[in-house]
Amino acid sequence: MNPEIERFIAENSVCSDFIFRNWKDFLNILFENGGCVESILWFEYTPVEKQAESLGGGGFADRDNPEYMWAETMIYDKNLSVKSLSEIVLHIEKVISDNHPHNLVPSFFINE
Repeated sequence: MNPEIERFIAENSVCSDFIFRNWKDFLNILFENGGCVESILWFEYTPVEKQAESLGGGGFADRDNPEYMWAETMIYDKNLSVKSLSEIVLHIEKVISDNHPHNLVPSFFINE
């Protein structure tokens, strides 16, 4: 893996999946280093006590805020590798907007 991408992941990933609080920064580094997004699995950032109301179930606890978690949804976008950085950003923003008030967060599968 490219050292710059690897460093960003090590310093910014919130769990074992590629979930980032600053996903736009991750995408910029990924694309600047010749990478691309293959697919996105969506998680909902939700209070643990409201997980039953979320679009997801199970997932990862937020180490910085234990009252919250990233709950894995069944929303999965594939075949994204042909999309440019700007197309990926627009796609992510649309999915987030379309699912409001749920707080969806992308988890990336990448090729670099």
